[in-house]
Amino acid sequence: MSQVGDQAYLVAVMAWLVESGSSATAAGVLTMSTALPGVLIGPFAGALVDRWPRLAVIQAADVARGLAMFVVPAVIWATRSTAPPLPLLYTVALVSGAGTAFFRPAIAAVIPDLVPSTSLPVANSMYQFSVQGTTMLGQVAGGLAYQFVGAPMLMLINGISFLLAGAATSFVRGAEPGRAPHRRAGTGSAVVPHPDPEPAERRHTFLADTKAGIQYVWRRPGLRNFIIVTALFNFMLMPMLVLLPFYVERQLGMPAAWYGFLLAALSGGSIVGYAIAATVRLSDARRGIIILGLLVGVPFGFTLLGRITTPWPALAVLAVTGVMNGVIGIWVVTLLQSSAPPELRGRVLALMETMAMALAPLGMALGGVAGDLAGSDIGIVYTLCGLAAFGATALFGASGPSRRFLAGAA
Repeated sequence: MSQVGDQAYLVAVMAWLVESGSSATAAGVLTMSTALPGVLIGPFAGALVDRWPRLAVIQAADVARGLAMFVVPAVIWATRSTAPPLPLLYTVALVSGAGTAFFRPAIAAVIPDLVPSTSLPVANSMYQFSVQGTTMLGQVAGGLAYQFVGAPMLMLINGISFLLAGAATSFVRGAEPGRAPHRRAGTGSAVVPHPDPEPAERRHTFLADTKAGIQYVWRRPGLRNFIIVTALFNFMLMPMLVLLPFYVERQLGMPAAWYGFLLAALSGGSIVGYAIAATVRLSDARRGIIILGLLVGVPFGFTLLGRITTPWPALAVLAVTGVMNGVIGIWVVTLLQSSAPPELRGRVLALMETMAMALAPLGMALGGVAGDLAGSDIGIVYTLCGLAAFGATALFGASGPSRRFLAGAA
């Protein structure tokens, strides 16, 4: 529900920036503002997700993001302005990004509590299928609806969708592990809850929880290498996503609706990838080899996109790239969910996302600057970034611990 509104809002705001004559740098700063909170508070969010009721975290994140979305439409309609209020958009993006930093690890950590471990690949695929299905719908709808109702109205609709999603979470029932209970001496098998700690003890425990998650990740070379290369990979790919609306206008010569169509092709391909990941059964070793191959294929797709000047081939390339990205996502998340101890799962998943995206905000900001420097030749940015991401993947594949990690052995 909220995903449809959120994606429609993102497409509309980026189209609003392009149409109003804003620079690619402004677009880069906006996307950076959305991603930055996840990098800064992600590890702490994971520790809190492991300590708080996860469904409550999901609900609070939806409500916070929903209320933030109402601010820009209210200001626009009160001042009767038509120009994008950039500082206000950046602030709303920061608040929305903070909510997402809590929402994502909470969702990823609660799924294994709701399904048997043998059903994790299917459950992850079904969840991602719903996310990408609504994402694709929102991207298409956003590109079309922007032309009729404008970005402020779509932000209002997005805020309402977040509030409705938060209300719907109240009806979810399932396992909800909190802090582990302990057994009191002399009570046999009786289980009693932890006493509520003092504030100083809570701070100490919180920092210890965060440290335990970091240590778990750092002591596993394969996982550590994967996170490092993913950070470099995302740093190189973020400029391409930031510049996509400018690519549509300058290189393809198409209207704003095609920005939504291209994003929808990427999301639609991901849905196919999720279905493949859920149904194909492979040995761990063969799965690791395929993930490496797909990690090479994704930057190749973006490199090829930089040389394309007509819309339909670009649509096809992004769809195939989405398939590869979808398979990678499901297999890697399932690997982490099934291998991490339950009491560390939220922290590990949050650290994975946070550290993997650590350089993404910088890549977004620099991507906007690169787009302004490139002028009409946006394709050269795509080609150079794709080749650099390919090089990072090649270095990762040359490492033995990295290959063992993907094969589930490290």
